[in-house]
Amino acid sequence: MRLVAISLRVDDERERRDALDQEWYRVLGAAGLMPLLIPNHTELCTQMVDYLRSLSVCGALLTGGNDLLGTPGAKNVATEREQVETSLIEACISLELPILGVCRGFQKLALHHGARLSSAPGHVGKTHPLVVVADSDMPLEGGRAAVNSFHDFGLASADLGSNMIAVALSPDGFVEAAVHRDLPHWGIMWHPERSPNDPGDLEIIRSLLA
Repeated sequence: MRLVAISLRVDDERERRDALDQEWYRVLGAAGLMPLLIPNHTELCTQMVDYLRSLSVCGALLTGGNDLLGTPGAKNVATEREQVETSLIEACISLELPILGVCRGFQKLALHHGARLSSAPGHVGKTHPLVVVADSDMPLEGGRAAVNSFHDFGLASADLGSNMIAVALSPDGFVEAAVHRDLPHWGIMWHPERSPNDPGDLEIIRSLLA
């Protein structure tokens, strides 16, 4: 199995803890990958390139959870995670490694490339169709009858910036999947770990990371 660097949510109940949905192990294992957990410790930031290189990771996965710093109405921001994920993105660019951003991870990746977030009402605890609007290397196979949705903030097509291309939208026009114009950076707004047996999600992960 190949190692993929994976970012972690920060939980703050009496003590600050890094956390990861256990279903990610099942999803990544099915895709032939093993997660390398990246702790949210800022001392790692200056060593990130050497850390990833020495362990021969094949890419990075930015997971969901926590609100992003600077987002209007953000409640559970983790500044240490912000710094670590920024270093992880920059290290992957330096090492020419692919990145998959999932939900909040997609938002983080898009912001890094010049996008802007906005409120996405009605996108928490829902399912909706996926409408493919552009061809790309991401295997979406004409769309999906339903993907899950668990986010308060989203990306309008007009706010995605010039570096990324929207390849799929929700029925109300928010970006659900995007690819970078030049880098192997993909983002999806739904959660593969919440539907761990979906063959379409496994194909996306395999295509980019495995």
